[in-house]
Amino acid sequence: MPVIPAILGFLKQTSIPVPMAVKSPCIGVCILDPKAHYCSGCYRTGDEIAAWITASDGQKKRIMTLVRQRREQAAARPKADAQ
Repeated sequence: MPVIPAILGFLKQTSIPVPMAVKSPCIGVCILDPKAHYCSGCYRTGDEIAAWITASDGQKKRIMTLVRQRREQAAARPKADAQ
């Protein structure tokens, strides 16, 4: 058995947490809002999107904190009346 799967199997049988990669918030709606300066789909800035592929899990978690804040702020804003 290869070493990595054996180690992961052992960790799953113990109480030691197995680190998981941070999932991208991308939903396939890639529209950078020029006023908000972030994507209206995933709520990341262009720089955050570009950095995601090489970012550490810690950096991704910090980005995800900002994403949650932006999403909450956007949800709290009154919607413009559709005309």
